[in-house]
Amino acid sequence: MKVKAIEDCTGVGYEDFSKGETRNLKKTIAEKLINFGYAEEIKTKTKKSTTKKTKK
Repeated sequence: MKVKAIEDCTGVGYEDFSKGETRNLKKTIAEKLINFGYAEEIKTKTKKSTTKKTKK
């Protein structure tokens, strides 16, 4: 899960996680950091298909 640090924090699985830094963390660790207010989830945008349909 991709998260962005709100506060400086460190722990097992997220050593030296600085404020403003983004990382991909295990879902369980990311959810704990979000619940404690140390990080926020970064939502990824999905790309739309750019292929055009041709008429016959």
